[in-house]
Amino acid sequence: MRISDILKKGKEPSQADDHKAAAAQCAAAIDKPESRSAPSAVHNQPDIPVVRISDMIADSVLSEPDTVKLYEESLSLAGEVIREDSDYRSIDAVKLADTVARISQQITLGNELLLLLAFTRNSVPTNYLLCHSLNVCIYALRIGLGLNYDKKQLLELGVSAFLHDIGMAKYLYLASQPRKLSDEEFTQIKKHPSLGAEAVAYLKDFGKDAAMACSQHHERLDGSGYPAGLKGDVVSDYSKIVSIVDVYEAMTHKRAYRQRFLSLETVQVILDAKNKFDQRLIKLLIDWVGIFPVGSMVKISSRETAQVIKINLGVPLRPVVRITQDAEGRKPPSEKIFDLSSHPTVYVKGEERFVDT
Repeated sequence: MRISDILKKGKEPSQADDHKAAAAQCAAAIDKPESRSAPSAVHNQPDIPVVRISDMIADSVLSEPDTVKLYEESLSLAGEVIREDSDYRSIDAVKLADTVARISQQITLGNELLLLLAFTRNSVPTNYLLCHSLNVCIYALRIGLGLNYDKKQLLELGVSAFLHDIGMAKYLYLASQPRKLSDEEFTQIKKHPSLGAEAVAYLKDFGKDAAMACSQHHERLDGSGYPAGLKGDVVSDYSKIVSIVDVYEAMTHKRAYRQRFLSLETVQVILDAKNKFDQRLIKLLIDWVGIFPVGSMVKISSRETAQVIKINLGVPLRPVVRITQDAEGRKPPSEKIFDLSSHPTVYVKGEERFVDT
């Protein structure tokens, strides 16, 4: 399946064919942890009580400093919760729900900076799992928004996504190796979904959803996933969302053993694995998270380099961009923003490879 088969509209980037080889090389990563990683959501959600959360949630988009603060505080919370030596019975469900509710509110209000941070913030081997967990939460909430989820569903989805890889904390040493894992090591890491489900099963109000996301985020709709080889709608709705976002986030971020893939390469890999993921969620991933996600760097037809600052829903190949370099490679003297959906003669020619330091 091609990107154009999903979009049915828009101008495809002229460099798409150049990415085919790279996409083929990383296709095998779909069924391995952390893109050595993989994906997998709750039908018939039970009417469970939701913990009381703070009334002090902003009703407008936060300023840039406050958005950065929210991201860093959320990362800190991930560090408190996702630890090998953590007593999971002591997880503060109210604090967790309050944090996810604040993120959900900002995503709902259209805070693009959270998306930019999720894409651009660099991680190191010692904290990549924390960044991954938070970023998956942010991206999953975007897809939940595309599904018109209500506040309760977004909260359940967000908490489930935040905790989905908690079982990996025990295997962080292996997952951070700058080399290909041995078969024995890979077999060990494949235990993390079950360990995670056990860890969060008793979490007040969110245990069932979170446990499913933990245990099923490496399942695939065609039955090729693990640990149980589940098929189709046996996989919960929240887990389906977390699974596709898990793969997308992992591949578009650096790991100890590789550089990040281009977003276009990542989307192509997911499209090539179309039988493994929900087709509706693939379309929502493209529309709401993006072929050129917020934060990515692109070359446009005017020969300028730009950073994507907003996705235009329905026309993901025509985002809003901020020019960072002119055609001669110089920084523009003043801010220059293009909404490519309003400039039909200007278009994205290709994505620039993000080099992590």
